[in-house]
Amino acid sequence: MVTDKILAADVVSMAASVLAASQQADPSEIGLFDAPPRPRQRGYELLEGLHTAFKIGDNSTALYHIAVLLDPLSETGQKWSSILKVEARFFLALFFAKPSSP
Repeated sequence: MVTDKILAADVVSMAASVLAASQQADPSEIGLFDAPPRPRQRGYELLEGLHTAFKIGDNSTALYHIAVLLDPLSETGQKWSSILKVEARFFLALFFAKPSSP
């Protein structure tokens, strides 16, 4: 039963790879530097971040959207999450601070 699942996963993975390769144009036909731009995707929005994400500001009115995907269990991910929180606060204070009156 387990080997059937592994075999099925391998077949699905291989089929997806073949389909993806068949959808891409040959680089020799379109040129290396003349490739059409790829549309930007936000696949990270499908992830739930109830306990592992922080959002600052309003997404509907934001001019810039910055997303970072980290492994929260890794040592590097834990360091970067703290750094990003501090940077986000610094960014808000720097760009949205009220001007001081003379």
